[in-house]
Amino acid sequence: MKRPPAIGGGSEGEGVRHATWLELFFDLVFVVAIAELGGYLHHHLTLSDVLGFAGLFLLVWWVWLGYSYYADLFDTEDLLSRLMMIAAMFLVIFLAQTADDALNGESFAFGVAILLLRAIVTLFYYRAQHIEGPEKRFVQYFTISNVFTTGILALALFVPEPGRFGLWGAAVIISLGGAAVIYTATGDVVEQASHLPERLGLFTIIVLGETILAVSFGTSITDPGPETLTIGALGFLVAVSMWWLYFRYFDEALIDRILHPTSEHWLNARQRGLVYTFSHYLTHMGIVAGGIGIIILLESSLTGVAPEPGGVGVVGGGVALYLIGTSLCHRAIPDSIDGNVFRIRLLVAAGLFLYPGLGIQLSPIVSLVLVSGLLLAVIALDFLSPGVAAPQLETEVRH
Repeated sequence: MKRPPAIGGGSEGEGVRHATWLELFFDLVFVVAIAELGGYLHHHLTLSDVLGFAGLFLLVWWVWLGYSYYADLFDTEDLLSRLMMIAAMFLVIFLAQTADDALNGESFAFGVAILLLRAIVTLFYYRAQHIEGPEKRFVQYFTISNVFTTGILALALFVPEPGRFGLWGAAVIISLGGAAVIYTATGDVVEQASHLPERLGLFTIIVLGETILAVSFGTSITDPGPETLTIGALGFLVAVSMWWLYFRYFDEALIDRILHPTSEHWLNARQRGLVYTFSHYLTHMGIVAGGIGIIILLESSLTGVAPEPGGVGVVGGGVALYLIGTSLCHRAIPDSIDGNVFRIRLLVAAGLFLYPGLGIQLSPIVSLVLVSGLLLAVIALDFLSPGVAAPQLETEVRH
């Protein structure tokens, strides 16, 4: 039990590796945290509130990514690892219950939860740094990075707002930026059998549940009117379109191939892997925001009161963030989307960001017809445009 966990999938990387039952259970706990963040956004639609939601979502997503990446590097099936993961799951539930107060002058409890969750990740890396082989220095760098950022989070508890928020942001930037530097500057990395794309895909399904809940909210009402049913159907179309577009380019072996290049393109491959991973923050946050926007439009239909601009903006802005995130993600994969398709997607995203600010009053149905129509047009464009292959990454044959 005291020895460090083995490299995920074994040092030979044999076979296809999938998420364990514990990892799936761990992901499920984050449904609570996502729901709480969505609830905050639902009732706070000013620009400062939306930016606060984006910041909190980044912190929660960062915590999830930290555990998911460690579980991708190493097996977490020994007894001590399981107990540490279960403790982290309880802390995520506590984190969810403190999220709503974090931007209302009571951020201390949320800060304690983030600190303890990151401290557990640091302990995970401390255990793993005893690994022998060429990857030892890579693991040590990650251990040092986690110790440093955890220290910043501890310091933040003694700093009043808004300085506390600034230290939280600094910890995230240093952590993600440090990971990027380590990953691209270190010759020897842990060459695990990666299942990170699968974890990212599973988390995408989890956040899509926010949109499905919005549709369920509209269709579960006793004797809903035609407008409410139409909005619910259009909301479901938005969810299906986002699922379709994301998983059209899904490649569960992407990171696995990036980790084992034998050509001179290894640095480019790792850079693409970082873009692919980090772009999921925008993708996931956009899906959650879009789902909350659909709920707001459904409520507008039921009350007969026109939705406020912030509500319409959440729908358009959420789908826009989703398009930006998936476009970066799909541009980073080896068989990437065409450059013209990439630019058109960004133009569509810009339009969705801007139209609520033009003062154009659109009904909930028209708003969702516009959003779902643009998503369908982007999907159709993907089918009509050929993909562009990135530099070929030769990989070693595994035995």
